[in-house]
Amino acid sequence: MEKTCLIINFWLGDRRRCPEIYHEDKLIYVKTQISYLKAFENNLSAIYFNFNVESEQSNLLNEAFKLIPDTINDSKVKISIRENKGFSYGAWNDIASREIDNYDYFIFNEDDYFFNQPKWDSYLVNKYKSKEDIGYLAMGVRPHHNNFRFPFHSVGMSSRENIKKVIEKFGNLTGEKYLDSSLYAEGEQLQDTWGELYSKVGLVNYDVRDDYQVEFGLTDRREDIWKLWEWNENILIKNSITILSPYGYSWFTCHDSGYLEGYTFPY
Repeated sequence: MEKTCLIINFWLGDRRRCPEIYHEDKLIYVKTQISYLKAFENNLSAIYFNFNVESEQSNLLNEAFKLIPDTINDSKVKISIRENKGFSYGAWNDIASREIDNYDYFIFNEDDYFFNQPKWDSYLVNKYKSKEDIGYLAMGVRPHHNNFRFPFHSVGMSSRENIKKVIEKFGNLTGEKYLDSSLYAEGEQLQDTWGELYSKVGLVNYDVRDDYQVEFGLTDRREDIWKLWEWNENILIKNSITILSPYGYSWFTCHDSGYLEGYTFPY
């Protein structure tokens, strides 16, 4: 039986944009992830709660441990702690590399995104299997000037087989640069290489636009949320802003050709 591991990376510090309640309760994302994982049926073998931490967050971390159960539904829950470097990409890389021989598929998530459909993990695995040349399945990809499909909404998944291809050629999933960094600009570079290395081993990145809407949280625009793939009825993944903001939120959608239904990628 195939095994799937979900890796969620958590940060307990300040954020550039978040629901107001986060300032009052830094553990609200931990609580909400547990709630959503319990609410929506899945077939996960294991769930990793990883925390990128600074030394002053030890008290919060101890409180988080009290909230996290040993299992969620039938999935074993594991906790990982690491220094705050390399952002989510560093955490995803570390855990997937360490666990590579124990699972067939790895799903990578951020703490402020919540899967919102029954059997969402089975959908992702089946979608992944449907593409013979796939490297990474993201929530959203777009053309990149280096001629690959860039996972700008980088929550997504890959297989053991294809993760191994990248690691064997490049040593890890992000290249050598910036894995020790906590600077946001360098974190953006990690996101580039997270997608590009799959193309460098001959694979193609895809997204879920044919099947689901997704929400994308924004930090550098007036609006809170970017709504993607709106021609679909159901939302696969929701952002914390729409779940935890009781007084509403602002959003936009994009009508550039690369974000429209039926768009054909040049590569």
